[in-house]
This record gives sequence, C-alpha cells and structure tokens, in this order.
Amino acid sequence: MNVRTGLLDFRVWWLPRWLYEALPFLYLLGGLTAIAAFDCATGQSSGLLFCIAGTTILFVRWQHRTVAASGPAARPRLVPSQASARSYYNDPWG
Repeated sequence: MNVRTGLLDFRVWWLPRWLYEALPFLYLLGGLTAIAAFDCATGQSSGLLFCIAGTTILFVRWQHRTVAASGPAARPRLVPSQASARSYYNDPWG
C-alpha cells in the first residue's frame, strides 16, 4: 500500500515479446491436448474453449495488424450511430 495516497500500488508490467506472440499458439496446443487427453465432457469442452480463445486472439491480432499496416485511409470511418453522442450532436458536419 502506498503510504502517501493510501491506495494500492499497482505496477504495470509487460510480458516479453516472445511470450506475448506465443500465447495464442500455446492456447491452441493446450486445447488440442485437453481434447485428446480427457474423455469427459468437461475436459473436452474446456479444450474447445482454449482452441476458440487461441483462434480468436490470432484473428484479432491479424485483423488489427493488417488494418494498421494499410494506413489511415483503409480504416473504417465512424458513422453517426457508432460515434459518441457528444461528437455527433455537437459537430453536425463531422
């Protein structure tokens, strides 16, 4: 606890790049291993969830990196229904 503020002292820390990039593949590997190793429905469903999580993370990272690499012109423009209420109502030409 931080004595001066009275709050918990949370420190931000990052995973090493090699571990961050390998985690989705580890999720897939663990999920496939769980599906193959367990005969019960609980083990196989948790393995399936690990596979879904790994695939989703890989897809989201791939999608973000391809949009970021293609530049700002390829990014979708927000329509009024997706924009925040403040920017929509205060800026009629935006």
